[in-house]
Amino acid sequence: MNSMWKDQKLAAELVSRLLDARMDGGGFPVDFRTNHLFRCLSGVSNLSLTDFETLKALEVMSKNNIEGMEDFERIFKANRQSSLSNQKEWLVIFPIYTIIDHTVTLPCSFTINGLQFRLTTWRRSQRLLEKSGLDRTISLQKTCKFPLYTGICATVKLKSHTHRAAWDKVSISLDVFRGILDFMNSATQISLSSPPKPLTKFPYPGWAAILAGNQKEMLYFLAERNEKIDGAFNQETIKALRVYLRRFRHKSQKNSFTDLLADWFRLYSQAVDELTPSNVLVAWWQLAESLTLSRNFNGDTATVCKRLSFYGEMFKMPTPGIEYCLNGIAEKRNRSVHKGIYSDISQDDCNYLKTYCEQAIFWLIENSKFIKDARTLENIYKVLAQDSIGFESLNSAVKFVKKIGIANQGL
Repeated sequence: MNSMWKDQKLAAELVSRLLDARMDGGGFPVDFRTNHLFRCLSGVSNLSLTDFETLKALEVMSKNNIEGMEDFERIFKANRQSSLSNQKEWLVIFPIYTIIDHTVTLPCSFTINGLQFRLTTWRRSQRLLEKSGLDRTISLQKTCKFPLYTGICATVKLKSHTHRAAWDKVSISLDVFRGILDFMNSATQISLSSPPKPLTKFPYPGWAAILAGNQKEMLYFLAERNEKIDGAFNQETIKALRVYLRRFRHKSQKNSFTDLLADWFRLYSQAVDELTPSNVLVAWWQLAESLTLSRNFNGDTATVCKRLSFYGEMFKMPTPGIEYCLNGIAEKRNRSVHKGIYSDISQDDCNYLKTYCEQAIFWLIENSKFIKDARTLENIYKVLAQDSIGFESLNSAVKFVKKIGIANQGL
């Protein structure tokens, strides 16, 4: 199999059709048929081929009147290598929707996954935006009812080959940041409001300005939302935040406990930022799946519920019926996702699942010194699933293997 394509023959046909679809004046028609060709070419690629990369390669081929697949591959690989080796330094600016206490001195900074988030006043960020000519663009943006001019903004400098890739890197670390803040402020809180509203006190930013030299880009994210912004930054918040963030200063090793924890906080931030009960429940279930390492058992609902119920037992909650309660919620989630039936999902369902996810995070953090990585956590779940006889049998087997000295052979 060709390393670039799942199906070389199909890829060649798609490239040929795209070249035929190119308009005489340059560019491609904006219609379903052309979009379908781009989607198919991306789908048959093994290298995560983007539409932009395809367009660049096709433009070169068209100008030079060449049509072979070897030419497409050569041009694509040269373009990608050039893009990766010629990264720009971007400055990303976005608002933090919160209230700043008088005890906080700005600017202050936090490092997450190797990226430094510098919190500064709106006035300071506004000068950067005015200098780039983007300030007027933001003032004309009316789709978000959050205040566009907030008391505080964040800036991040990083290298990337495109502005969108730069934001993607920032966004992942930002969600970890927001997840920690919301976990500190919203853990154990429940939502019982009519109409429903998100629990987050630190919403996702409505916009981001992304600058590199003469290039300036604006991204807008939030649709219209009306909830009150009541998050607050004071000196105690910053002190507690720094304690949480110590382990996230550098990019963590994949599947390490820190890597898992970052993912849990990221999913937590998204769950408390959802609005409708159906979306909230789906978001909490995503966190439940991550906490129970569902990828190891293909997301089996019963196993997710069984593993999540362990945390109720650890926190001395009434154990009879826990799995039945979680399975009932899981059935509602499955009907919503697979059948589009979600009218029976209540805020109580979301609150119940939220409580178990939070108990899991509390317990896992408290015992993190014993949980090196995902493999260790998986083994803990397997041991917890044993009854007393199974546990003793497993313990005896481990002692025996150690005694005969053939452990760690990976048999």
